[in-house]
Amino acid sequence: EGYWCDDNRFGIGKVYDRKKRMISNSSWCNGRESDEYIGDGKAVFLAVKRLTLNKLCKWKEFDISVLEGLEFLHIGDDCCSSIKTFRVVGLEKLKKIVIGKNSFTLEINYYGKTESRSFEVADCKQLVTVDIGPFCFSDGPGSFVLRNLPSLQSINIGSYSSPSYDFYFMSFVAKGTFLFFSRYRFAQSHFDITR
Repeated sequence: EGYWCDDNRFGIGKVYDRKKRMISNSSWCNGRESDEYIGDGKAVFLAVKRLTLNKLCKWKEFDISVLEGLEFLHIGDDCCSSIKTFRVVGLEKLKKIVIGKNSFTLEINYYGKTESRSFEVADCKQLVTVDIGPFCFSDGPGSFVLRNLPSLQSINIGSYSSPSYDFYFMSFVAKGTFLFFSRYRFAQSHFDITR
């Protein structure tokens, strides 16, 4: 009893035996019992705890606020080039965000001023880590906002060994978030850090 997608069990479901006794109540993804989704984002179930999107993802908008149980978000390399707004707000169970290199940009391994983009992570009370690979959000003006993240311990952006051009033309705003930068590179960026 539950949800199906492409002839496979998908999402929240219950399994019963022949005597109608419930055996399990769990989540399914592409026919297998799992609370993790790995794929191109075509069909994501709401109870997912771990979301991994690959470079085949064709989303036009990135707002995953309906995934209330999400604990881990992973965006692969060369992913989400068509998305102009990255918004993660109010996910109280989210602990970690990882974004691979060359994601959310049209300028691969470089920077350019082609499209306006925005990045916002806010009101995620258990978020501890944000890791963003090189050359992400490198191709346009916009804003990079971190707000009300009381558990945030580390934010790693780009590469220490070479230029990364992450958020190259964006302004940076952090509110209600304690940040300690041991090293950072934001050429041509504006900083506004308030407690």
